Amino acid sequence: MNKFLKINEENIFREWQYLTTSDVVDIKIDADKFGDLLSPSKGQIVVNFKKMTCGSYWEIEKEAGKTKDEIVDPQEMRKIFLKKMLISWNLKIPLDVSEDGLSEASYERVLKLPGKLLSLIVDEYEASMEVLEEERNVIDKQSAILFSKNSRGVENACEAISLFCVLGSFWDKFGINRFQIKELSYKEYLQLRILVGKENDARERENKPKHNSPQTKINMGGRTQTSRGIVTPLPG
Repeated sequence: MNKFLKINEENIFREWQYLTTSDVVDIKIDADKFGDLLSPSKGQIVVNFKKMTCGSYWEIEKEAGKTKDEIVDPQEMRKIFLKKMLISWNLKIPLDVSEDGLSEASYERVLKLPGKLLSLIVDEYEASMEVLEEERNVIDKQSAILFSKNSRGVENACEAISLFCVLGSFWDKFGINRFQIKELSYKEYLQLRILVGKENDARERENKPKHNSPQTKINMGGRTQTSRGIVTPLPG
């Protein structure tokens, strides 16, 4: 049986948000000395990227290795992030975007921007793909609780623990993967999530050892007495 998370509507809604997150990564950078590039003029540079998928990452990694005897060039990868994954921004430089990414002319215009600005943008985008040290520490602590022998679930689970439990349980129970879960209404998800949690609670109660073990009665010819022996069921 999969151990599941604590059941309350706040936790379930948080799980739902993790499962249905946008396919767009929003990055915000203080304009600082780049304010003259903003359109319209505001205090932040706002950049939108496609969310990086495993498939997209592997394709970019392969492309970045073409010119280096299949050794991936990290700087080339960063450039391809801009070319393939950039969607929009509030800078004055117009972007001509298709399903395949930026047009060549648009890409050349982007590369002419200040290197420091492009580096800041890509740094933030790369951070959205990484498991940072703080996240790792939370995962370590919560997984230790989740996988402990007498675990009863995790309070306020982080994204990784939440996804692990929810996706595992919904696949085992209904054969539903992450993309199919997104097609459920929130109410349907809420109902199923509560029921799965209730079932886990019931199984946990069933599997608890019984402290009051049955005892045999012995008749010694007088008053019936309770034996101190424990009844051991015969093998079935």
